[in-house]
Amino acid sequence: MRNFLRSLIQLQELIIVMTIAFGYSIYLSNVQFIKRFVIDSSDRVSYYYSNFSYLSMLFFELIIIGILALFLETRMWRISDFSLKMSWKAIGAGILLLFVNNLILYLSLNIPFLSKASEQVTSIEFASGIVPNLPLMILTAVVINPFFEEIFLIGYLGKWFKNHSPLIFIITSTLIRMSYHTYQGVLGIYSVTVAGLLFTLYYLKYRNTVPIIVTHALYNLSYYLRNYYFEE
Repeated sequence: MRNFLRSLIQLQELIIVMTIAFGYSIYLSNVQFIKRFVIDSSDRVSYYYSNFSYLSMLFFELIIIGILALFLETRMWRISDFSLKMSWKAIGAGILLLFVNNLILYLSLNIPFLSKASEQVTSIEFASGIVPNLPLMILTAVVINPFFEEIFLIGYLGKWFKNHSPLIFIITSTLIRMSYHTYQGVLGIYSVTVAGLLFTLYYLKYRNTVPIIVTHALYNLSYYLRNYYFEE
């Protein structure tokens, strides 16, 4: 088996990694998108995250990380290939990157055309009365999920496309990111696309995945705290 896995060509490896990491999420997201926005013509996005939802996500992503870690180790990948350069400077860069991302979203969504579209397309509604356990939410949404997504969308793809056109890396990473967030509706897709473009451009400039993970983690933390714990 080990010899067989090592005999796979690079494109086969890429397809296997992306399918295992994001294939199921892409399928579920687009089924929800079609049901909500195509069949039912809904103008509302509702979230029903419970403790069970977070536990399911936590175990799913940990299992996928374990499977792909074994697969990529067999394929001669090393942890250094993912450009995880931890430092206080990297954490600071992640905070700055979050500010830039939020500023771009704020300014762009106040452009007359986009502002009007944002009011008409979707509104987000978190299920009332459902407040997940805070430590579980932080472990899942702030620690594991950002690491899971960025280690493959930025760290893995950034290394894989190193000898290819940067544009191919940008398009591939951003499209995959967008494809499993379609359930969030048009505004969600737009926000994720902005973040995806910003993340890939940052990585191409600095070749460090850590600030991107930090940005993703802080965004998730502020988002869920605001909607679950500090909602007026």
